[in-house]
Amino acid sequence: MADDAPAPPGGAPAQGEGGGGGGGGGGEEHQLREKEDVRQMKESTHTRTITKDALDAHVSGIATPMSRPLSHHSLDLDDYFVGPRDLDGHSKLPYFMRMHGSVLPRMIIPLFCIGAWATFITCICEFVTKLGVDTVLLTVLGFVVGLSLSFRSSTAYERYSEGRKTWCTLMIQCRNIARYVWVHVEEREGDQSKEDLLQKITAMNLVLGFAVAVKHRLRFEPYAHYDDIAGLVSHLDTYAKAAFKEEHLEKKRTSTWKALGEKLGLPFALSNPRKEMKRSDRPLGNLPLEILAYLSAYFEEVSTNGQMKSAVMGGQFLTALAGMTDTAGNAERVLTTPLPVGYNILISQIVLLYIFLLPFQLYDKLKWITIPGTIAAAYIIVNPFGNDVNDLPLDQYCAELGRELDTLMSTPCPKFTDHVDLNKHLNQPLWPLSASRYQEWRERSETDIRSALRTKVVAGKGSSKFYDVNSSKVGHEIIYNVFSTRSNKAHAHAIRPVRKLFNLSSLLKTEPLIDTTIQTLLSKLDSNFVLGENSGKTCKMDDWLPFFAWDVIGRLTFGAPMGYLDNGWDFDGSQRSGTETFFYFACVGQIPELDYFLAKNPVCRIGPPAFNGPAILCAQRVAERQKEFEIEGKADHQDMLEDFMRINREDPSIMDDNAVVGALIVNVLAGGDTTGILLCAIIYYVLKDQVVYRKLMEELDAANLTCPVSYASTEKLPYFDAVVKEAARMHPGVGLILERVVPAEGLTLSDGRVLSPGTVVGMNAWVIHQNKEIFGDDAASFNPERWLRGEAETEEVCEISLLVSCYLLRAENALRVHLLKTSLQLYTQCTPDILSDLQNFGYQARLSMMKSHDLTFGAGKRVCMGRSVSILETYKVMTTLFLTYE
Repeated sequence: MADDAPAPPGGAPAQGEGGGGGGGGGGEEHQLREKEDVRQMKESTHTRTITKDALDAHVSGIATPMSRPLSHHSLDLDDYFVGPRDLDGHSKLPYFMRMHGSVLPRMIIPLFCIGAWATFITCICEFVTKLGVDTVLLTVLGFVVGLSLSFRSSTAYERYSEGRKTWCTLMIQCRNIARYVWVHVEEREGDQSKEDLLQKITAMNLVLGFAVAVKHRLRFEPYAHYDDIAGLVSHLDTYAKAAFKEEHLEKKRTSTWKALGEKLGLPFALSNPRKEMKRSDRPLGNLPLEILAYLSAYFEEVSTNGQMKSAVMGGQFLTALAGMTDTAGNAERVLTTPLPVGYNILISQIVLLYIFLLPFQLYDKLKWITIPGTIAAAYIIVNPFGNDVNDLPLDQYCAELGRELDTLMSTPCPKFTDHVDLNKHLNQPLWPLSASRYQEWRERSETDIRSALRTKVVAGKGSSKFYDVNSSKVGHEIIYNVFSTRSNKAHAHAIRPVRKLFNLSSLLKTEPLIDTTIQTLLSKLDSNFVLGENSGKTCKMDDWLPFFAWDVIGRLTFGAPMGYLDNGWDFDGSQRSGTETFFYFACVGQIPELDYFLAKNPVCRIGPPAFNGPAILCAQRVAERQKEFEIEGKADHQDMLEDFMRINREDPSIMDDNAVVGALIVNVLAGGDTTGILLCAIIYYVLKDQVVYRKLMEELDAANLTCPVSYASTEKLPYFDAVVKEAARMHPGVGLILERVVPAEGLTLSDGRVLSPGTVVGMNAWVIHQNKEIFGDDAASFNPERWLRGEAETEEVCEISLLVSCYLLRAENALRVHLLKTSLQLYTQCTPDILSDLQNFGYQARLSMMKSHDLTFGAGKRVCMGRSVSILETYKVMTTLFLTYE
């Protein structure tokens, strides 16, 4: 929201003065202000757009789901006995080796001072004169310190325990409210049924929004633009939204030392969110209370319409709302009630006196060991709880409550239908699953809405930390790409603007660029291995085919080849760097936590280059193109870099600078290396089997093709297509497990085993592609015919195809046998026409089975976006090479 945006009295837009009821006014000035408020609401949500890719075939407009960030980990039974653990870091190290969550970083400065004091006293005793203190004094002080710290520890844990109980109560109350809304608010008949359903969904979102808002308030985060709450309350007119400014989204540059300090928890590096609240020049309000006001308005609405027919349920609804208010207040009380300042001063003084006298007593017994001994003692007994020294601010509490009440009373009581009807362009009832607005869902059937809700429940949790290693670090910033990001929302946001660029129809326009590269390849092979004095030399195709693949990617991405064909070797080391990068990913990806200490070390990078080299190359190309555009004022290039930058210039919120670099990294690494592997595999397996080679050449010769071969011509070559598929099956480009994380509802396998939420699962293409149940008994052999229909599908093939069909239907074993016997009886009675159809059905079922288990380019919503690029250049260059050379 802009700084000069008009705000109503008190800072929030008036609710009842517009299209709703009540309110005074309606003049021209108010209408202009209301239009401005709507414009600001649109602006405040432009960074939260979610894509509308299909999750289900029958539900359109549903985006790739993202898991809610409210619960990242489940608690094991042991957690209730060993206490809270570091869920975010989730370190597996022993407790004494953990730094994240330890109080040691906060005590570095006090320990340093105490160590200096112990060193000073020890040096005086050693070199000047011996100093001593009566042991009785230290004994008495030690006894007092022990009593004080024991009370301090018990009091601190009591506050922790009370806070946990308070939050548990809040969860129970939210669940009760959700139950009252979903079960006890009736949906009216006819056209109003769909409207009531969407209103109930919106109310359920507000219940969740209340809990999230309380969490942010306890963390002194007053606004409503955070990712986990924006889609829940963006359609509400709240003070948090009115006070928000666009500069709050600006990222401040973080130094290396500050980043390391934040990771370790050092006091000097930690930011103070209270300062931002104090600097706000607009009322921030109390977002949880404002949400409760809307929930109360919803209750008033359903009561007036007769949808809450049970008076008992209505009373319990209101009681639960009041309980939510009480619980939020209790949580704030626990947060803002430190120990009395006098007690803190007393214990600090006693502890300090005890520590400063300790070296005098230890020197006679320990000598120089006095120094580390004193530091160890200080670490044990210095206050580790970090409470602020404050009096109990009763006056401030009362004043704050008065301001909150004034804030609520400064505007008319909101009506639930007001924000549903007036702000339909902001309301996303099925967020975060879908970006579709209220009006879009209103135009669909009730069946579609309920089906989408079921899809929302079964949506997967996403990828594991394995993919984090694939990100790159440029300077102090980590750049994520479509492959490395674990956020389903970020992945959908990243691929939406560029997906059309990777469609086969769009890529066919680049065929002349690929033809030029093919001509360069043929020319280099002729001059180096065929013509003149070089005739008869051995050509290492495993070098030249990757050179070709990298040069094609260079032309498509940057408008010029990388130069490997012209130079005939890896002249700039990029291919070697790419190989080392994938080796690093394969190894460190198994323990992704190591990546932070190696390639992404905030102080100094350690180990192999990881993904930094390609990232720097792509960042340099972006900078060069930006500078060229600034000088010339136009863009004449016809390549993907220019397409990415055009999207960036039109709307940076859709694709920012980091997203441009991330897309280029994926193009360069994945497009060159994996395609080169596929090309080499085709050459290897075809030339190894002379029968396959002869069949392939017969098909190519009969097609009367011209070189370079067009992609349209290759689509009419079924045997060549089978050769490519079989080579990709035998030697997929990625030999790692593609990991996923089991969602919150768990995963039940076909054999009845249940995997708990958070379990990392995955499949390996090299294993799946060798499965005999899927690809036949000869799965370990190179056999392109498996992808083709035989001249006559025999009775045995029909039997296999029926088994495959039953398997796809997940039928039980007994049912499979019954279907098989029945089908074979019918098979013996088939007429030739019916038999032909049955045979064709058997082939299609077998082919569908193999295609559904083909993991060459991955599978699911995160299938390789550049697969069309790889297929296009593979089909063109392979047919051309086989036709040109014997």
